[in-house]
Amino acid sequence: MTQAKTQEKVQEIVKDLKSKYPKFRITEPRKAILTYMIDTDRHPTAEEIYQYLKQDFKSISLATIYNSLHFLVEAGYLYELTQAGSGTRYDFVGDRHYHMICKRCGRVDDFYYHDIHVINQAAMDQTGYQIQQTKIELYGLCPQCQQDLAEQERDA
Repeated sequence: MTQAKTQEKVQEIVKDLKSKYPKFRITEPRKAILTYMIDTDRHPTAEEIYQYLKQDFKSISLATIYNSLHFLVEAGYLYELTQAGSGTRYDFVGDRHYHMICKRCGRVDDFYYHDIHVINQAAMDQTGYQIQQTKIELYGLCPQCQQDLAEQERDA
């Protein structure tokens, strides 16, 4: 996404947050967190976001990062990806995508699938639920871990 598009998206979200949560202060560090999450194609931890932003915001604290991330998750702008052993990672909800997660190293990659309504409809038909959000996480071995395991087997 271009810098102009990112800033446009940030302003759109800030406007929405101000209207829905008038008591929540939208500070420059919080805008920076949102900007970072919109721009990154990674799925960073709070610590990784903190390490990146503390260069520009000397007084930012890890608590501010955690509180802001929690708020943005609750507001529906971020996904929280919790994995045993590799902690919680965050992802911007900008476009409809799903996640592949490596069970060995914890790597997270996005994948896109357009026909999700088939799964949603089957779930609604079977359970009577009204779907409000679809979150799909598939687990397996990433290409690098597959290669590492194949090399280990060859060397054994």
